[in-house]
Parts: sequence; C-alpha cells; structure tokens
Amino acid sequence: MTSILTNLIMKTSTVFEWVISVTILLAVGVSLIDILTRFDVFSLDFSTVKLDEMLPLFLNLVVGLEFIKMIMIHSHGAILEVLMFATARQLILDHSIQGHLLGVVAIAGLFAIWRFLYDKNEEQAHLRRLLEKIREKDEKQVPLTRDEKDTLKIIEKSGALRDHAHHHR
Repeated sequence: MTSILTNLIMKTSTVFEWVISVTILLAVGVSLIDILTRFDVFSLDFSTVKLDEMLPLFLNLVVGLEFIKMIMIHSHGAILEVLMFATARQLILDHSIQGHLLGVVAIAGLFAIWRFLYDKNEEQAHLRRLLEKIREKDEKQVPLTRDEKDTLKIIEKSGALRDHAHHHR
C-alpha cells in the first residue's frame, strides 16, 4: 500500500512539475511578445527601442527559462545555473555600490561552490544510474513509462551524457 501511495505521489508531483513548467513557458512567450510589441523592436524607428527599460524584462525571461530547466532536470548544476542567472540579473540591474558589492560576492561564492563543492562526476554517475535502469527495462522489453521517456529526452538534450543517452533510445 505504501509503495502504491508513494508512486501516486511521485507521478502527481511530476505532473505538477510539467504544469508549472508549461505555465512558466507560456508566460515567458506572452511576455516576450508583449516586450517586442510594446517597444516596437522590429521597426526602423530606433527611438522606440529603449534598452534600459527592456533589459530587466528580458533578464526576467531568461531567469524564467533557466527556472524551467531546473524544475525539469533536477540537478545541482541546474540549480547553480538558476542562482547564477538570478544573481547576475540583480547585479546588472542594481545601481547601488552595496548592491554591486553584494552581487560580486554572491557570484564569487557561486563560482567557488561550482569549482570546489559541485561534483560533476557525482551528477553524471546519477544520470548513468538512471540510464542503466531505463536500459534494463528496455532489455527486458518492459515498456518505458512516460516519465522514463521524458527523463531520457531531458538527459539527451542537456548533453550531460551525450555518448550514453543515444544508445538507449
């Protein structure tokens, strides 16, 4: 009974992650269209293009896209990338000395985490274990679940294990 309930919770959680990701993606698309039309980016009248007003809006969209990747990939690297983009966005938009100092310290901290604490080999080992489980099911001719197929696609697109993922399609 516990495994059935755990499985249901995990599947429901995955569905909610997809719904949240699609919702954010739609919001990013609508916002992009709004920015392009509001600032009349494609006109030949360059007086309508105001980069200082557009930049924060574009940076918000980038952070939103990176957030989607973080939700879908479930990796330490994706989390660090989101934090890096969000911190860089704040650093670019903040015009105070304290904000710049804090932003530079935060970025330096994130680089230090990336360099000294983030173990890419550990993450790749985790992805390899996922691929092995998928391959074992495939060899036993057990149909892959939608989540397993989606995981395989995400691993392939992330490029984390490019050599391994293509063999297990």
